[in-house]
Amino acid sequence: MEEEIQLVPVDSIKPAWLNLSRYNAEVIDMLVADIRVGGASGIYRIDPILLRRLPPEEAKPPLIYEVVDGYKRLEAAKRLGLPAVRARIIDADREEALELNYRKNKERGVIDEVLEAFYFLHLTEDLKMPTYQIAEKFGMKESAAASIISRAKLTKEARKIIWRDVAAGGKIFTKRHLEVLSSAPPEVQARLAAIIYEGKLSPSEAEKAKELLAGGASEGEAAAQAKKGATLEGAIKAIMGEGQKPKTLRAPKPKTEGPAAVRWEREAPEAEAPPAGKEPAVGLPAKRVEVFKCPRCGIEVEVNWEARSLRWRG
Repeated sequence: MEEEIQLVPVDSIKPAWLNLSRYNAEVIDMLVADIRVGGASGIYRIDPILLRRLPPEEAKPPLIYEVVDGYKRLEAAKRLGLPAVRARIIDADREEALELNYRKNKERGVIDEVLEAFYFLHLTEDLKMPTYQIAEKFGMKESAAASIISRAKLTKEARKIIWRDVAAGGKIFTKRHLEVLSSAPPEVQARLAAIIYEGKLSPSEAEKAKELLAGGASEGEAAAQAKKGATLEGAIKAIMGEGQKPKTLRAPKPKTEGPAAVRWEREAPEAEAPPAGKEPAVGLPAKRVEVFKCPRCGIEVEVNWEARSLRWRG
């Protein structure tokens, strides 16, 4: 594919049917600022975008080019009202352009994992490409390619809801959401996708909603219970950190000051006497074992002063 660099009018460029780059408003804002600093020559501060020349059957003048790579740069130029952008022009068909878009965004690490799954599904369903061939094409294990494809194997109704989010900027569904959806029974997937979309559920909330829907709950009940059930879980993660399991809680130490203080009552049961000719250790009470009891709840704690240990008494 031969390339040439030239100034291309912004109003002659159309977006491709699928851009596999993850949307990032901050990057666009930075590009806008960078171009603005350069003034009239600001457009030369960023790399040329990559366009494909549309064949006659696809071109609808003035739209005669399609973006292959450089959506964010083009968006920045539009925001600043620039009449033209620098671009490399290539001759390629739609599938070649889409593959190039995937490769470039994959190299930069900005692939949208939701769209990646649907792109691979397109390859296997529409182009009838075997999974092993997809894996070979993009230099990955066959199991990895199969895993990506499996995320997008959803009912048509569920896919429509996800594409609605994609059209709005892809702010709700993530790779983890797709994994939850694809693991749900087919008859539940569309309802679950709608709940995720409308309620902006997190992946963990979506998992709870899936279980509730499979158990016969209505959409409203599943959404409400999923949100409610995730509240305690979220609080534990916030305190302990992601990936940590809650530890067994110990009985809190009673207050010893203030109006709500609980005064533990000391019992004095018979304790073992020290061996003949041996005095208690300095700083320790004469009795080696004492019991303290809470007058409110009746909990008893046995303190062994010599061994410096304590235990709850049942």
